[in-house]
Amino acid sequence: MKAGEFGNNPLCLPCCAWFEKSAAGTTSELVLWLSKQVVPSAISEVCVLVVLVPYTVLGQFDSCTDWLSNPNAECLRGADCSQETSWTIEVFEDCKDGSELFTVTGVTAECEYLQSSGTTMSLIQAFDREEIPTGKLQDCQEFPFPGKAFYFDILDVNEFHPETTNSTYIQVFPKEKDPAGVIITIHYTDRDYEETKSLTCTEVPDAYKDQFAMTQQYDGSSSTMIFSLSTTKPLDFESMSYYILNFNITSIDERDYEMTTVQTISVAVTDVSDNPPYWTQFYPSFSLEEAQSIGFSVFTVSARDMDVMIDNDIKYSIAGNDSNYFAMDAITGELTTAKEIDRENLLVQGIQSFTLDIVATEYEGEDIAKPIDNGSSTQVSIIYIMDINNKVPSFSTITESLEMEELASSDYVLPLNIFVTDMDEGDKGSYTLTTNSSHLRVDPSSGSLNRTVTLTALYGDANNYFDYEKHEDNSLGFTITATEVKDPSHSSTLTVIITLLPVNDNSPVFTKSTYDESIDESTEEGTKLLTVLANDNDISPEEDIILYSLESKCWSNLEIDPHLGDVSLISKLNYENEMERVLVCRVYASDSNGTVGGNQGEATIEITINDVVDEPPNFDDEVFLMEVLENTMTGEELDVVEVTDSDAGAAMAISIDWSSSSATSNGDSIPIDNDIKEWFAMGPVSNVEPGMYQSSVIVGSKSPDREKADEIILTIMADDTNTQVGISSATATVTVTILDENDEDPILIDACNWSEVKENVAGGTLVCELQVTDPDEQDNITLSIDDDTLVTLSTDLVMTGEGVPETVQVLVQEKAVIDREEMDHFQVQITLSDTAGHTIQNMITIEIRDTNDLDPVMDTSTCNANVTVEVEEGEKDGKVIHTVSTYDGDATAPYNTTTIVLYNLNQPGIKDQQTPFNVDPGTGKVRVWLDDGKRIIDREQYDEWELIFFSFDSCEGDLECEVRQSETCIINIKVLDVNDEFPDNFYWVPNDDPLVVDELMKQDDIAGDPEYQIWAQDRDDDTTNNTKLTFTVLSVISNYNDTDLNLFEAVTQPDHKFCKLRATQDFENKKLAGSYTILLMAEDFGVPPLNGTWEIDLDIQDANDESPRFVFSDCLAENDPPLIMMEENNPPDTELTCEGGGKLEITVVDDDQPGPNKQTDVSLDYDNSTAVIHDECKSGESQLSAFNIVPAQGEGYTITVSESINRECGSSYNLSLRVQDRGKPPNYSWSMIQVLVTDVQEYPPHFCLNGDYCSQTFYMKENDPNVNAIFMQATDLDNVDGDDNYAIFYQIVGGNSDDFELISNRDNTIILNTKRYPNGMDRENIASYTLAIDASNSESNRPSINEPIPRNYTLYLDIIVQDENDNDPIFSEKETFASFTEANQVDDIISIIMASDNDLNETLTYTITSSFDWFETDSKPSGEPFKLTVRNKTSADLRLDFEPTGFSVGYCIFTIQVYDARGVEHSSTTKAKVYAITKEFQLDTYFFNTVEEIQSKKSDIEAVFGMSFSYPCEIDSISLFSGSDQATRDDSGNGTVTITLVLMHFINNEENRPVTITEIEGLLNNDVVVSSIMSNLEAIDVNLASVKNPPTSTGEIESPEDEILLLKVLLGVVSLVLGLLVVLLLSAYYLRTRSLERKVMVLSTNTFGSQESDLNRAGTDITKVPGSNLFTKEGANPMYNVPDDNFRKGDTNSISSGDSVLVGVEDNPEFKSAMRQKSEGIENNGFISNTTTMDNISMPNGGAKTNPLLQLSSGGADDMDLSDGLTRFEMNEINVPVSGSEDEYSPPPSVNTNFSFAKL
Repeated sequence: MKAGEFGNNPLCLPCCAWFEKSAAGTTSELVLWLSKQVVPSAISEVCVLVVLVPYTVLGQFDSCTDWLSNPNAECLRGADCSQETSWTIEVFEDCKDGSELFTVTGVTAECEYLQSSGTTMSLIQAFDREEIPTGKLQDCQEFPFPGKAFYFDILDVNEFHPETTNSTYIQVFPKEKDPAGVIITIHYTDRDYEETKSLTCTEVPDAYKDQFAMTQQYDGSSSTMIFSLSTTKPLDFESMSYYILNFNITSIDERDYEMTTVQTISVAVTDVSDNPPYWTQFYPSFSLEEAQSIGFSVFTVSARDMDVMIDNDIKYSIAGNDSNYFAMDAITGELTTAKEIDRENLLVQGIQSFTLDIVATEYEGEDIAKPIDNGSSTQVSIIYIMDINNKVPSFSTITESLEMEELASSDYVLPLNIFVTDMDEGDKGSYTLTTNSSHLRVDPSSGSLNRTVTLTALYGDANNYFDYEKHEDNSLGFTITATEVKDPSHSSTLTVIITLLPVNDNSPVFTKSTYDESIDESTEEGTKLLTVLANDNDISPEEDIILYSLESKCWSNLEIDPHLGDVSLISKLNYENEMERVLVCRVYASDSNGTVGGNQGEATIEITINDVVDEPPNFDDEVFLMEVLENTMTGEELDVVEVTDSDAGAAMAISIDWSSSSATSNGDSIPIDNDIKEWFAMGPVSNVEPGMYQSSVIVGSKSPDREKADEIILTIMADDTNTQVGISSATATVTVTILDENDEDPILIDACNWSEVKENVAGGTLVCELQVTDPDEQDNITLSIDDDTLVTLSTDLVMTGEGVPETVQVLVQEKAVIDREEMDHFQVQITLSDTAGHTIQNMITIEIRDTNDLDPVMDTSTCNANVTVEVEEGEKDGKVIHTVSTYDGDATAPYNTTTIVLYNLNQPGIKDQQTPFNVDPGTGKVRVWLDDGKRIIDREQYDEWELIFFSFDSCEGDLECEVRQSETCIINIKVLDVNDEFPDNFYWVPNDDPLVVDELMKQDDIAGDPEYQIWAQDRDDDTTNNTKLTFTVLSVISNYNDTDLNLFEAVTQPDHKFCKLRATQDFENKKLAGSYTILLMAEDFGVPPLNGTWEIDLDIQDANDESPRFVFSDCLAENDPPLIMMEENNPPDTELTCEGGGKLEITVVDDDQPGPNKQTDVSLDYDNSTAVIHDECKSGESQLSAFNIVPAQGEGYTITVSESINRECGSSYNLSLRVQDRGKPPNYSWSMIQVLVTDVQEYPPHFCLNGDYCSQTFYMKENDPNVNAIFMQATDLDNVDGDDNYAIFYQIVGGNSDDFELISNRDNTIILNTKRYPNGMDRENIASYTLAIDASNSESNRPSINEPIPRNYTLYLDIIVQDENDNDPIFSEKETFASFTEANQVDDIISIIMASDNDLNETLTYTITSSFDWFETDSKPSGEPFKLTVRNKTSADLRLDFEPTGFSVGYCIFTIQVYDARGVEHSSTTKAKVYAITKEFQLDTYFFNTVEEIQSKKSDIEAVFGMSFSYPCEIDSISLFSGSDQATRDDSGNGTVTITLVLMHFINNEENRPVTITEIEGLLNNDVVVSSIMSNLEAIDVNLASVKNPPTSTGEIESPEDEILLLKVLLGVVSLVLGLLVVLLLSAYYLRTRSLERKVMVLSTNTFGSQESDLNRAGTDITKVPGSNLFTKEGANPMYNVPDDNFRKGDTNSISSGDSVLVGVEDNPEFKSAMRQKSEGIENNGFISNTTTMDNISMPNGGAKTNPLLQLSSGGADDMDLSDGLTRFEMNEINVPVSGSEDEYSPPPSVNTNFSFAKL
């Protein structure tokens, strides 16, 4: 606590009496001593002994010690006696009248403010620093010594607290998400002198310094300190919605005394729509029975705005492929059917369920065309269609007839297309198939849904039932029956009639099995040898005709009569032909007249031949083909020739006849010389078997040579030397092809050595061509190059031979850089190798030809922007000032020959055209070029030049060349200055003409106010001495007498650019007023120096040295400052008077001589006038302008008021009067008059003045019973001074008044009713409250209000409960399932873990808290196999953390824990089971899509298969099928397609195991499942190729089962279309019958109540919709709604009046909807018995009542008062579905579905 605060601080008041000042206190400290020994027990405050050091002495008294002593430290800070003509003493303004200030020695004085008592000087009158503008007062003439003036320097003391023009409690409502910035500005002033400028602001405490910042800025125009509160970042309502910020606004005076005002700012964040809706009721899945009519209510969803304070309207809509089957009520969220739902018809379309995207969208107000950005939420609902048993298994036809051949050997499948269809589910769609005969089998014997039926006729071996001979001309009848398993009465039959056709099933039989005969080989042709005979047992006449035939091998020797069976010889037989010595033939007997398809019998004919004669030799082949490899060794065998001779005594010789042989080479015939004859010979003859001889062709004494002859044709002769009769020899031809052997080197014919190539040619450019060959036949030559950096070969393999050359190109390598500047030639070595490894090498040289490919380059060492060349202005023509150089990197001329150009001379600019320089194009020398005087170098014209150069090269002699140019470069020319300019162009500032000074100038004073600055300019270089100037006043001549008075001298300033005029003497008392001419010279420092002069006019004027002042008399002189009292509500244009009506007397005095210096202007200075105004009235400041000072009648001035003054807006006004003379400069002074406005009572209290609802929003934490909130104070405009007569009282008059209470009726603080909330509020139960608070001047009770009324004395509070973290996160399931395969990799996501938390904006943390326990596996990974990573604020990813290769079986169990920000204190767990999936559980699926397409639709495919198989599906891998290529099929279906293989598995959640492929294959036999998969995949543009078996690359399905499956689906579709017609007829009949039944039921219903009965409104003030029994709000029948905790009584009108609003209920569409809404409203329960008046109104907890029936206690209904009945309202026990449950409500068995009255 600082000194000065002790007596005023309320905390110390109880202790003040205990202390007293020490008499021993010095001038620098003040000591408080405890003056009482015992602290009274009645005082509970704690008082502390404080030693106060009030201040540090800032001034000094040392200069005054010779006559001044004992200064009073409480009043004085210091004194200054060092000045010759004056002395000053510093006194604090709070020094009181009569205070002793100091002691003087030997000094006497007469003073206005001081009086002496001996040597002690005391203060006569206290000072007020705020009333003394200058802070100085002159007093005590000739004190303390003659010739010295005495001054008081008044020091400010902190007397006033900082004051705000706003309010010390301000509430602001910034919007969340607004950018950071200023949200409120507050204006503060301090009535202490100059302390407004030093106000400071400190937040206490600084809890929100990261969110808010306070800045300040002093506004001089309004003399206020402006504090600006800003947000440092956007606010978030959901994070924190309410802030209370307290700031200390502090002022401090010269003794460091502080005074503080606490500024409270309540920041209530305004909620905006930045969160999408959240679902309060939703059905992720729903089971809907089929056969529901259009408009059937399926379920109702609801959503709410997630924003806390904003509750925008929600509109509902549906989307998705299945949305056309349903309709959504945009307002209520009710989903109804838009089409008739027929499950069986949908299955034909592949639809098993509907997937709907249900969208909840926020809208602002009623304009549904303006949805809020990001204000929508979408949920997916799957509606499963539930089957009812409404189908009978039926055949595709009633009767089938067919003709069938009799069975001859095996069973026969009847060619009938029969289908059985019953599309009901399970047992309802399962049936058995039976037949009435054991000879006809039906397949399958049972089935379900749509099945193909196969009928098989059974052969039965010897007991064949289907034998034409047993049932000649008879038709066979059979009956097939299909019987439903669930209901055997559901059956149908099929009649099958089979007509048997005869079949040729008996074969002819010969009388003998073998017919024998013997003949000589000389027997003649035509001789009959024998006769055969056969018989046939078939009864059909056409099959009795038998024809005979022989097998084909005997046709050349024998023939048979087809009808008689006679066998004859048609050609002679040869005994030497061993094959003909015994002739064995089969003979056939064919029935059916020998037609195709007839039966045959057979027998054998055997004929023996006897030998007679000899035969000549014969070659087996006349031409033999042989091959031999050249260089084959002598004696090597080529091949064997064979000769036959049937004579037993033959002697055979075989040789080569060279005379008949020939040779060729490359197709040309060549002579056979002796070398060739030695190439081949015949080997020895061998008799390998009787009648067969062999000899080999062998290599002779020399090896064959292919290069000489490649083909030899040998003539081979065979001679039987023992032949006696006939021909003894025969010849044959042997063609021997001589095969090549790779025995020659390849040849490089043309090596293209010393070829030429241009540098920088493109890759692929031809350099030269090589000619390559090989003498060998068709040899492959491999070419290579030792260095292919620059060149390459067009091919590395050629096929050649026979010496034919092949061309190989030498090409420039792609991306090769051939640079002539790097080399002039290069060499490469070419290597040729044939297939035998014969290799040759050849080095070739390629020359590089230069091109103009490089730009010239300017030498940056001689030419760049940093090169500066200095040239003096006026330099001689032709002088070399610099040399620039260039070079060109090309290797040869002319490409490297360069020319340098000065670019400036070619530019159009004026300066460029005047360039006084040029360059030698060859040498680069830069010279001065004045062009015979046409150009100059003048620094004052151009002080620098920028010369731009470039160079270009040459293409002389090269027509294809392009000249290249260098980049430009720059050198800078700096022109050096020469002193050739005179100072001139004099001017001065201020620009007065003439210059003006007053006659009071002192010696050494500077002329002008502000001081005159006289400038001159020198156009030489400003950086040299050439422009530095010195100024000299040559004369000051009076314009009256031409006398030089030497009044001024020039003072040259340090920068030597300008001067000031300094007086050389005192002007006072020399009568110098008048006009003068000053001659001023400026001279530079150049060599030689140059100068210039100028004449300046000067006026010396008379001085205005006296200030005007106000003089107050009469009543104004009684107070200081003058005080005037006036009553508020004065009439306009009132002249203020003294109390009692006396006239105000205000006069002005100015001691200057007559003229402008004495003439004055008087005004009221509004800027320095102040008003004590009040926040409740914003016009208080403006009332200040109503005061005016005007001339009074006669002399002087008076104060008038132009309009009525309202004291409640401003109670006190300090009017600043200002007077100013018209002298130059003018003198002025101020005086202050205070006007006090007296009150007239006229206003009641109010919270706001806008005439609308006064409202305020607070935020209170839940779970805190001690929570409180300060609401805004009411204002009574009459109560500006705190008058008790205008005290304000508060009272709660509405809202949740039972939940809150006021601390007192005078305190604007509300607290929680702890009796109702001992533990505080619960946001999850009630999120907000409302209160209505009245303000009045009376303590009497105010009437309560039920709804908001716009009035300014009622404050409506919205109290928002701030969320606390008081709920645990929970898992929806106790167990979580996941799986992995060997194909998975480390870090793969195998499951998403998600929990929920009822608290707002919670961030959930997941962790694994148990060990990993493995089961049913011997393999256990080391370390932790799984890990959790963050997905978002509320979910986590379960990832694989080990390599699962080889991990094939088993599962792992561990525990996952979730907790919120409070850690494990708020947590829950779930048991995780992770299965290893192997091939046993993986299903192979093939798709006609790319891998990328399948990967992008992975989740959709999993959903399709999961829904179809009713097991969750997970895809393990996606890859390109190895049998697939990437070709695409054309429009005609030709070509190949991309096939992608997908492996997937399924999990049985109920049994906690993966599903085996065997189970899945069983489901694949279900046509409906397959159809559903196909259609749903097609909907997402995925084409399923096959399942289990891979398709071909052309897209054909290899599996015949798949083809049959597709055929089944097509046949099923046809059957369902036919069945649909029957279903439609039955549905129409059902709907019509139901409608009639309903009408009959309604006609039997009695009317109830009166049209005006309040029963229909249940105590709610609402209106009836005309022409109906529906009311506009809740409670209207037929949805009777009474609050659960407060049943309100209705009226007591007669219930038998006959005008009930229930009349016409059968036509009310809302009643139909209510009857169907089982999940929200309950069935229309009626009366139990005739003795009960009404019974069983159904009322789910918290839901709306949808039943028009009221339950009363037992008794008659006659004249019963309904209000009494309501008081005895009872609830029967009913079953209400839990929110979100799919279970439907079932009424108690005792409840009727209609109602009636016991007494009528």
